[in-house]
Amino acid sequence: MADDETVLLKKELDEIHNWMRASLQLYFSWYAFFFVLNGTGVGYLFSSTSNASWRGVKYALFCFTFVAWNVLSIVTTIEVFLFILQRCDRIVKVNQILAAHLECIPDLSPDLPVPKATVKAVFAICLFALSVLLLGWAGLAIRIPRNGG
Repeated sequence: MADDETVLLKKELDEIHNWMRASLQLYFSWYAFFFVLNGTGVGYLFSSTSNASWRGVKYALFCFTFVAWNVLSIVTTIEVFLFILQRCDRIVKVNQILAAHLECIPDLSPDLPVPKATVKAVFAICLFALSVLLLGWAGLAIRIPRNGG
């Protein structure tokens, strides 16, 4: 392998790391904001349900809006997770190519900075939390308060 190819592989590795870092920062910023938004929505809903104008259709639309947002957030979480796994596989492949070319010590295996098991666990927790929110909002949407209270 020529030195130019090594430089390109190192550049690719840097780009992958930068994109992964930016993607994860954006995702978890969005995730934190979304949790605050859900909490605010629940607080607003329970503080407003005694008001007669919140009965019926307005209540249902409010809840179904959060149901839709939570469905989209679950889809987004899965897509980000799959993107991260694909990039992790590419990092391992590039590291193996570089290790073979640079004749590294055989005992050192080119691995990821964060193990895949950790990444899977973090995203599993995120999916679980979003699923609980989705089921909670769906339950609230089904239980539409009537004019009688």
